[in-house]
Amino acid sequence: MLTFQRHVVRRQITAAAINDVLQDVGWLHEQGASSVSLYGDSSGATQVVQTLLLLAHRKNTGQGFAPNITSAVTFSAWLD
Repeated sequence: MLTFQRHVVRRQITAAAINDVLQDVGWLHEQGASSVSLYGDSSGATQVVQTLLLLAHRKNTGQGFAPNITSAVTFSAWLD
């Protein structure tokens, strides 16, 4: 009889563009910015929403850097 043990490893994979946004927002906070707003149109709007979802996940789970975003504006046929 063979017994197999299955290990599930959850990895968080983010697009390079989302990582760039997070690095830039982090830099703004390091420079003393008290409020940060995100804006995106077309595919940039999707990246804004993805960034907000990732930050909410990090904030809720205590994983990684999760700066506070004051506001976000999106213009996208997919999201409107």
